[in-house]
Amino acid sequence: MDHLKIGLVGFGRFGKIHADAIARLKDVEVVSICVGTKESVADTQKEQPGIPVYSDYDAFLAKDGIDVVDIVSPNYLHARQAIAAMEKGKTLILEKPIAIDMNDALQMLRAQKKSASKVQVMFEYRYAPFWKAFKTALEEGLVTNVTFSKIESWRGPFRTGSRGWRYDPVRVGHQLMEEAIHYFDLAIWYFGMPQRVSGFTDSLSAWKEGRVSTGVITLEYVSGLKVLIEDTLNGVAGQHVMTASGLGAMIGMTYSGIESPEDIAWFRVRDKNGDYRAEALQTPDGVDAVTPLLEDFVSRLRHDEEPSVTLADGFKALSLTVAAISAVQTGVPETPRTD
Repeated sequence: MDHLKIGLVGFGRFGKIHADAIARLKDVEVVSICVGTKESVADTQKEQPGIPVYSDYDAFLAKDGIDVVDIVSPNYLHARQAIAAMEKGKTLILEKPIAIDMNDALQMLRAQKKSASKVQVMFEYRYAPFWKAFKTALEEGLVTNVTFSKIESWRGPFRTGSRGWRYDPVRVGHQLMEEAIHYFDLAIWYFGMPQRVSGFTDSLSAWKEGRVSTGVITLEYVSGLKVLIEDTLNGVAGQHVMTASGLGAMIGMTYSGIESPEDIAWFRVRDKNGDYRAEALQTPDGVDAVTPLLEDFVSRLRHDEEPSVTLADGFKALSLTVAAISAVQTGVPETPRTD
């Protein structure tokens, strides 16, 4: 595949980010776009002249010459659109969450097994210097026998999305599936799948309606490790904190959109030898955040390699998120599904 042709599904804010990132890649182009309504077709054609735009997904999928289908539609459409594309043998780029229902996610795994389609799930946080440095530090053994870790995110409310879909539980699934699912994926990437999930929220009534003000989730591991994920949409700014404490050592990262207007985060270490160091890291956003993952995906595709974040990875992150949603809502700890 010397020249890759992409069919883009969805042209909202993130669809446009994907389109701009794809435009940066060598020998890769968007050749068709599918949007949600007939009204959106004309607007999209104005922004992307010369590219065919569809409002009918089946007609879009039937178009010849698409090598990769890039799905950036609202959450509730991901499973249906991905399964239809895999049944046609298409390679996929798929925004998270892979689905909003575990049964749909299982159907997706079955469809992939039948089709052998490659699927890249968009957990681009794994490529951000802020989060990748933490993974490297763990792999290098700067902290051993980790006993406690925390991922903390303070941000403001989500954008509503087209026709308010992020505030509609039927379409979003649950707001924990929007940004917080990245943190569940990171926890799995760093430490593996936990044995038990529990948590609480400051507004149970909102939680039951699929909305988040503040949620605190505890992941418990067989080793005794506990990982705390704190996610609030009532924050003062885009602030993140990540820490891990082990035998005689700690690694941590902090970023605040108020104190760091130039998007700089600090990575700090006190290693097992008692030595301290600190490093400033960039925190890319938007197109800059998505581009590295897509670059790697294209490279792997051309070398006939598996994507860096597979559909199975997306299934695990969804399973952990769904378990957290249920545990908070019922007050009963959950065991995430791994099948």
